[in-house]
Amino acid sequence: MKRSVRILLFVLLTALIAFAFSGCMDIGGNTKPDVTAPPMTASYYEDYDAAYTHYNQVAFTDTLETLTARFGEPEVLETENGNNYTWIMEDGYGFTAAFYETGALRVKVVHYEDIRQFSKLSNSTNLSTVESFDKDVDFQTCVAVFAGRPIEIAQIANSSDGSDIKRVYTWLDQNDNIVQILFKADGKVESISYNVQ
Repeated sequence: MKRSVRILLFVLLTALIAFAFSGCMDIGGNTKPDVTAPPMTASYYEDYDAAYTHYNQVAFTDTLETLTARFGEPEVLETENGNNYTWIMEDGYGFTAAFYETGALRVKVVHYEDIRQFSKLSNSTNLSTVESFDKDVDFQTCVAVFAGRPIEIAQIANSSDGSDIKRVYTWLDQNDNIVQILFKADGKVESISYNVQ
């Protein structure tokens, strides 16, 4: 994986952790970044199960030691928020993880070089409707409105015992429109970020 791509992936991971634990941004703090995406150079994912093979094997009972025993030595990136560990397997798929100081898993992120790699798998519609969402939106409503397939990007443990897991999902279409939503453990929306035309 290119260094610049790895850095972007880790920036996302760090942002997700900060986002999930800040508690200061809710549905009223929706963000629509003014971003023009560069041309995509990574290949589109065509097989959903393959993309999640390794990610789905990671549980919140795992530690750095158990993951290293199963998947081998990870790539390590030191950040101001602690170390991020990435495992990329021979098949090109993998995941990134970060841990609490106690050693408990804090977050896992499915591997991708460019979030748009999931566009064909998601194949969503009506993404611009996100601009009218209110605080009562939940996961099932998002699934119904956006159609297509929700793509789970990450799971975040809100506590070191792994009892309160938040999830980050994204919906993408073939026109590079993207909606990314952090859901609380009860399925309610906590925060939304999107880039839609």
